[in-house]
Amino acid sequence: MIDRAWSKSLVEAAQSLLLSEGPTRGPIDEAALLHHAGARRPRSEVERLLLAGIAADAAGKASDDAAGGIRPEAGGIDGLVLFIRERATSQGLSRASAALALGVSESWIAHQLKTATGRSFSEHVLDRRMEQASGLLTHSRLSVKAVAFTVGYCDTGTFIRQFRHCFGHPPAQWRSTQHAARSTQHAARSTQIRLADDPHRGRRTGSIRSLQSRPDRVTHSSPCSRLSRRRETGPVPGRLDRLHSRHLPA
Repeated sequence: MIDRAWSKSLVEAAQSLLLSEGPTRGPIDEAALLHHAGARRPRSEVERLLLAGIAADAAGKASDDAAGGIRPEAGGIDGLVLFIRERATSQGLSRASAALALGVSESWIAHQLKTATGRSFSEHVLDRRMEQASGLLTHSRLSVKAVAFTVGYCDTGTFIRQFRHCFGHPPAQWRSTQHAARSTQHAARSTQIRLADDPHRGRRTGSIRSLQSRPDRVTHSSPCSRLSRRRETGPVPGRLDRLHSRHLPA
């Protein structure tokens, strides 16, 4: 769990540092945030990632300000949605850290998203994370835990629960289903390619099957077939009479 009072003090410290004069404030990093907020050091991996995210966002905002960056109001809702899609997989992303990075208030973000899309900040983040997760599960061999961490989750259980809610199956089962479907499609595509390369293949196969189903029909006369029929029917009657007449006494 994250100490909300602790994280709020870090966000306020970052905002305060950003509002101070550029040359006098020095670099904005994790140590500067902790010192300015008078806060303790992180006690867990989640808190460490949150601190790193707030520091990185604040440093990026300071760099944008120095370069004359454009505030998101100028880009409207499109700029806000683009920001969310690009940062959705960042560890510890929250509406507060997004507001800090964009230099706007949390209420501005909530109002813009709800008015333009009818969806909340967390719903946009979830959509992007699930999109990334499904791609990794389909096209990579990463474990479920590695996929969860890559798309921004610190807790694998939370990732599995949200993935099942979105796709109807847990990640491992969904991956197996997708791989089986892809194998079937690949086999069907390979068959189509072979038939396209040899258009007479299907016709020849059909002719062979027709002959196999009707063995009494012979489409050609070969020495082997004539000999086999002769053995089955016996010698010609006329020849048999002549043979008997030669050996009968006069």
